[in-house]
Amino acid sequence: MLTKVVITGRPNVGKSTLFNRLIGKKRAIVYKTPGTTRDRNDYEVLWKDKKFIVTDTAGWNKDVFVFSVDMLHQLDIAIEQSDIVLFVVDGKMSIHPTDLQIVQQIRLSKKKIILVVNKIDTQAEEIKGYEFYELGLEDIIFVSANHGRNIHNLLDKICDNIKYDRKKKLKNY
Repeated sequence: MLTKVVITGRPNVGKSTLFNRLIGKKRAIVYKTPGTTRDRNDYEVLWKDKKFIVTDTAGWNKDVFVFSVDMLHQLDIAIEQSDIVLFVVDGKMSIHPTDLQIVQQIRLSKKKIILVVNKIDTQAEEIKGYEFYELGLEDIIFVSANHGRNIHNLLDKICDNIKYDRKKKLKNY
């Protein structure tokens, strides 16, 4: 069984752009308007002899006028079925109250969480993202999904959490 990696976060933090970058194709719709992604989008990725499935999800929003109950249910299912959660935040902005709600909800799942601070286009901009350490997550990586910055490092970090046992079957931990 392949490791499942789910991408989650607030609307417009770059989840679908990251999904497209990870799979190497423009499969997810990317648009400025929040709420463009409404369904889960799965794709198989091969990186350094390890395969995993990455899932793009709708932006996490508790506003029932914007975020339907069905969308919330689909997000819950995606996280429940995942092995690794990529929690994406916008590195150009400060921590948003919704980011705090999301991290609390993801922690309840007991899944491996990698905090992806997106929209960090240069090494000099990484200082903007340091405040996200306040979320208390151990694994953090600064990327620019739009420009491809540090995507290989993120793929390596994902694969570091996929181990093979002696029988050559995938084992997650």
